Amino acid sequence: MTTDERLDALERELGRTKRVNRWLLAVIGVIVVAGFTALTVTGQEKRVPMELRARAFILEDANGNTRAGLTMRDWGPALNLYDANGKLRAGLSVLNDGSPGLALADANKNPRALLSLLNDGSPALNLFDANGRTFWTTRQIKRTP
Repeated sequence: MTTDERLDALERELGRTKRVNRWLLAVIGVIVVAGFTALTVTGQEKRVPMELRARAFILEDANGNTRAGLTMRDWGPALNLYDANGKLRAGLSVLNDGSPGLALADANKNPRALLSLLNDGSPALNLFDANGRTFWTTRQIKRTP
C-alpha cells in the first residue's frame, strides 16, 4: 500500500470517526438536557411547601390593582375584598376575643351592613344608611326568655 493510499484510508476513517463522535455528542447532549429537566421538575415538586406562613397575602388583578387581602392585624385575622376601583366592599374578620364579623360597604366605602357574633354568643345585625348612621339593629328587638 502506498503512502497516498494509506493517507486516503486514514482520511476516510477520520471522517467516519468525526461523524460518529458528532452523533455521540448529540445523544449525550439530549440525555444531559433530559436529566436536568427531570431533576428540575422533580426538585420543584419536592420544593412545594406543605405549609406557607406570612402576615399578609395580597391578590391583584391583571392591572396590578388589589382585589383581595388576607392579613393578620393587631386585633385578629381579616379577609378583605375590594371592587375593581380598589374600594373595600367586604370584610370578614375574627377579633382576638373570638368574635367573628362580616362587614359590607357601598361604593363610597360607607359601611352598610355588619353581621357579628357577640361575646355572649348572641348574633347581632346592624344596617346603616348611606351616611353611616344605624337605621336598624337587632338590639332593637326584645328577646323573650
